[in-house]
Amino acid sequence: MTDLAQPLVAVVVLNWNGREHLETCLSSILGQSHPRTAAYLVDNGSTDGSVDLVRAGFPGVRVIALPENTGFCAGNNAGMRAALREGADYVFLLNNDTEIDPGCVAALVRAAEADPLIGACGCRMLFFDERTLINSTGVESSIYGQCWDRGKGRFSGGRWLEACDILAACGGALLLRASALRATGLLYARFFTYFEDVDLCIRLRGKGYRVRYVPEAVVFHKLGATAELPVYTPRKMFFVQRNRFLLVLRNCPARLLPSVIISNAAFELRRARAHLRLRDADALLVQARAVLSILLLLPAIALHRFRTRADARGRAWAMLHTHPDACPDVLPDPPSPPGEGLSDTIVMGEREGGRGKGWYGPMEDGGTRFRWMSARATVTLLSPSGKARLALAMADPYPDTPRKECAVYGAGGLVGRVTPGRSFRRHELAFHGRPGAVEIALEASGVIDGLALGEPADFSFRVSEIGFVRTPGGAPGKCTAV
Repeated sequence: MTDLAQPLVAVVVLNWNGREHLETCLSSILGQSHPRTAAYLVDNGSTDGSVDLVRAGFPGVRVIALPENTGFCAGNNAGMRAALREGADYVFLLNNDTEIDPGCVAALVRAAEADPLIGACGCRMLFFDERTLINSTGVESSIYGQCWDRGKGRFSGGRWLEACDILAACGGALLLRASALRATGLLYARFFTYFEDVDLCIRLRGKGYRVRYVPEAVVFHKLGATAELPVYTPRKMFFVQRNRFLLVLRNCPARLLPSVIISNAAFELRRARAHLRLRDADALLVQARAVLSILLLLPAIALHRFRTRADARGRAWAMLHTHPDACPDVLPDPPSPPGEGLSDTIVMGEREGGRGKGWYGPMEDGGTRFRWMSARATVTLLSPSGKARLALAMADPYPDTPRKECAVYGAGGLVGRVTPGRSFRRHELAFHGRPGAVEIALEASGVIDGLALGEPADFSFRVSEIGFVRTPGGAPGKCTAV
């Protein structure tokens, strides 16, 4: 096939004050092996010189400069309209804080061209600074409107290297067939930001299209580096909570709508009670604003449902999870065999008798062997007689995320809490328990507030060693470099 016979792919990059990321992102687009790849930059009213940088340094990039920040949906829609007018066969939505593998676009096109009913393709998105870990392999959702990335925090291997149909693809790296967009429409601008990608993919499915995960299409993502709404701001919480309702009410089949509304109302009441117990007035206010906003949107929701065939909504709804705290069904490594002898210390990757659930495969970094722990992980150790300290060698490679603390439980109660740093450090906690086998549980707090964000994630801290240190005095906990 000659170059001119290849499909034209328009890569639409939405930017808002992300100047420092553009050179990496745009260079990777211009370096694609697919011969007909065009780059579009939609600038959402940046004030950091982004537009000047691109016009001077990347003359081949089509720049669409908007006068103000119109949000993720409207900004991307402006780019998609321009690409469709100019004859694109596919539109590839791409976050500006990304770098794409040279064969990414070609892999997406190969997958899409294999079946004209593939309306959208998602990529294997990996963390930019931790390229063995998955950021997203698609998006899943529950009937409560919670949405989360498939495989987030898991190691990039095994089942994540297998192509498959998915409910939705992440809007940060989403290939869309032009003919499917014309049939379905663009992103629904009322979402502004968050969950609009799931809504679009559900509408594509309603028109009979498939959404496909393409593991050969690799994207490295800085995850929130240029997000307009940082984690846990009230404004972000408003959009996440409001858009959960919006996603459900727009797409739930009519026969299930009453029961789903009742379930969601009960769910919100439980959350409201929790906010009251914690005296969290800000969270209550955000929740009330989200409910009021969705009430004002009911006429637009009703109009959308009137225009949408009932059977179309049911095609995607069957793929949604029914539990409010649903998570992808992937487990870390199995525990160590029961026959392995217990000891007072576990060294990950070397001496692991008593390693329980919640640990990923052994790895090594800078000469230190370790395992990632999931949100909760356990070990069984032999506790010495008398007073002792429990020592944990841990690291947190993402210290800037909300996850800051690891609670340690054992002997029927809380042993203490530690805050790992970027490099491995040894944390010691005073331990009082009977001699013999004791289960120690580690729980990472703040990994993701699933009730608020609807984004369950499973990776937390790196652990290289955990064990008991005898001490005659039972000194209080301390922290030292490893």
